[in-house]
Amino acid sequence: MVDAAVSIAPVAPRSSHRAERRAVGWGGAKQVVVRGASDFARSLLDLCVPPACPLCGADGVIEPPRLTPRCECRATFTEPDRGWCRGCGAPTGPHVPDCGDCQHCRREDAFPFCGAVSLGLHADRLRDAVLYAKTDGGRPAVRALGEDLRERWAERLAGFDLVAAVPHHWTARLHTSHDPAAELCDTLARGLNLPSRPRLVRKRHRTDKQARLTPTDRRANLRGAFNVPRPTSVAGKRVLLCDDVLTTGTTARRVTTALRAAGASEVFVAVLARGVGGT
Repeated sequence: MVDAAVSIAPVAPRSSHRAERRAVGWGGAKQVVVRGASDFARSLLDLCVPPACPLCGADGVIEPPRLTPRCECRATFTEPDRGWCRGCGAPTGPHVPDCGDCQHCRREDAFPFCGAVSLGLHADRLRDAVLYAKTDGGRPAVRALGEDLRERWAERLAGFDLVAAVPHHWTARLHTSHDPAAELCDTLARGLNLPSRPRLVRKRHRTDKQARLTPTDRRANLRGAFNVPRPTSVAGKRVLLCDDVLTTGTTARRVTTALRAAGASEVFVAVLARGVGGT
């Protein structure tokens, strides 16, 4: 006799579900192994060759889980008396609380991202540090600045599902040994224990360098330049988007638009420095 509570209806083969779970499991395991091996190799190198500050060369001290040294020079990047707009990360002036509604946010074409943070204004020592971080030997500098960024804005950088980077066209990557935005993406993802997806967004065609263009030309230059090849990987997710500098916000705007079109529920921008005007 067949128990009435037991269904005898045919069921779909489960092999595909097993294969899917196996693929996800292997992918996650591979990411853990690669990240662990990278951290171990970096720690071993620091043990054999005592590290110095990647920005000024001073001897530093490593405090786990930090993999880059600290020194006094990096304290000069912080501006405790300056307020910062919570919407776009722009400075609001000394002794002004974080406003969330500055002159840059009150434009007709409001920023599509929900907020932005940086280490400070793209000027003086921080500007020099960011420029150095873009050079072929600047990878340690990006990691050091990225860890400082995560520590300073820990509360605002919490609650995301993954970390992505503003992409370059593949031909641009042929001329440089590293990508600062992708390195910042990896650094923040490691510190926040989140998946790192530096190639989540693709740049479909070459464009002129934004720094050489007027604000109007910048908007036209990047129109339709970005897309997300696999929308399912971002659908319904909160994305932390990384870049080196945010000035007019055009690049972050275009990448955010592509992410939102692919289904991202929210995009928040983290950069090393915030430029205003020509900085």
